[in-house]
Amino acid sequence: IRALESRLAKIPKEIQALEKEIAMERANLKAAEDRLTDALKHQRAHEGELASIEEKRSKFRDQLMKVKTNEEYRAMQKQIEVSTQEIGHNEEKILIAMDSLEELAQERGARVNELEKGQKEVAAMEKELKDEEAKLQTERTSQIESREKLLETIPEELFGHYHKIAGTRGGVAMAAAVDE
Repeated sequence: IRALESRLAKIPKEIQALEKEIAMERANLKAAEDRLTDALKHQRAHEGELASIEEKRSKFRDQLMKVKTNEEYRAMQKQIEVSTQEIGHNEEKILIAMDSLEELAQERGARVNELEKGQKEVAAMEKELKDEEAKLQTERTSQIESREKLLETIPEELFGHYHKIAGTRGGVAMAAAVDE
């Protein structure tokens, strides 16, 4: 009976440990989704910056036709050149962000698959533990009934002595006699 009760006490802890694993997988998925969201924001920011720079470059080109002196012409050319370089840098940042997005999307997909797989495994293990718990409860009830029948045949004073010894020795009051 003690062994059954000990095992029964461990089952809820095992179920809780399984639920912690799933919670950890959910946290990993959330972290991957957060990284993906951040990367999307950065890419959009770079795209917005690129559009702004292209617009400035277009204005500089329009103004280029309106300049009157060589000095103004060279200054506009320089601004167009700087804008073109900035566009190149932003396009490079966008390409890097796209690669990062692809990797993060794959990581997120892997995390989703891990979570789904883990949830299936945990559900199966929880079912096994619940089934085991039900069997143990049934066996425990049966053992308690058998014990009660045996107690009726044992004198009260002997049972009291047994109970006292069991209480002081962690529930063990009897031992098998081996070799006399």
